[in-house]
Amino acid sequence: AEVLAGPVDTKYRIEGQVIATHTRGFLVKDDSGIILVFKRNVEEAQVGNNVSVTGPTTEYGKLAQFDSTSEVTLISTGSWTNPTPEEWGASDFDSYVAMQTPTIEYVTYTGLLTSYRDNNWQWHYNVGIEGTDVQGTVSYPDASINIESLVDREVIVCGWVIGVTGEDEYISTMVTSVEPTEEDVMPDEDEALTVSKLYSILNGLEDGAELGEYVAVKGYVAANNEGGNLYRIFPSRTTADCRIRDSYSTDRISWARTFCPSAPRSLSASAGPSSTTTTDSTKSRTESCSRPEMWLMR
Repeated sequence: AEVLAGPVDTKYRIEGQVIATHTRGFLVKDDSGIILVFKRNVEEAQVGNNVSVTGPTTEYGKLAQFDSTSEVTLISTGSWTNPTPEEWGASDFDSYVAMQTPTIEYVTYTGLLTSYRDNNWQWHYNVGIEGTDVQGTVSYPDASINIESLVDREVIVCGWVIGVTGEDEYISTMVTSVEPTEEDVMPDEDEALTVSKLYSILNGLEDGAELGEYVAVKGYVAANNEGGNLYRIFPSRTTADCRIRDSYSTDRISWARTFCPSAPRSLSASAGPSSTTTTDSTKSRTESCSRPEMWLMR
C-alpha cells in the first residue's frame, strides 16, 4: 500500500505472492495490497510463487506499477486460489473509470469480444458491455486463453481489473479465463470429411464466406509457423499434384488440430489443389509437392 500511495520514479522493495500473469507482466500481492510488475519473461513469476521485487515505479492507467527495470527474486514456491469474482455490469464499469485512484479487483463480466490492430501492428481485444460506452480490455492474454477463437462472440471474462486507459474508455483486465457463453459442439472424428469433399463444398464460395458451423477434416498438420497462426492440412493419402507455399501473413489465421482439424466459423480457404491465393500482406515461396493442401484462415 505504501508503494501505491508513494511518489513514482522512486525505488522500492516489496515481498509478496504472484497471483496472476499476462505476457507483459504479473501481479504481486502482500497483506496491504496488489501491484502490477510490468516486466515480461520473468521465470520466477509463476502463479503461487513468493517473490521480492526491487525497482522504480511508474504510473499507467491511474495506478502505480513497477517497470521493466525491476529486479525479481524468487523467495519460495507456493500455490494460489483466486477468490470468488465480483459480477460487474454497466454501472460498475462507469463507477470504476470515475475513481481518481482505481483499485485492483477480481471481477467477472459478460459482453461481445471484438479485436483490432493498431498502427504498431499490436492486436487489441475489447469486450463491449451493454448499457455503457466503457469497455473491458483483455490485456496481453496468455496463449492458453486462445483469444482468437473467441473474437466476435459473446464471452464471460474473469480476471483482475488493473486500471483505466484511453479517455476513460477502457478498463484493463489481466484475465484468468475467457469463455464463450455458448459452448461449441465439436464434430465427431468419425464424421470428418476428406479434404477433397470439403473442397467440393467450398468450390464457388468467395474468400471469407461463412460456413455457419464447425467442419472437421481428417488428415495431418504438415506445417505451422512459429507463432502458431498458420496451419496447412494435407489428406492422409493422395497423389494429386499441387504447389506448396511457405509463407507468413499479417492476417489472423484460425486453428487446426491433428487428425481431426477443426476451425471456427467464418472460414475461408485457398482455391483447390494446384492453385494458390495471395494477399498483399503475405510473403511466400512455392515448390512442387505430391498432395493437395488447404489453408484455413480467418
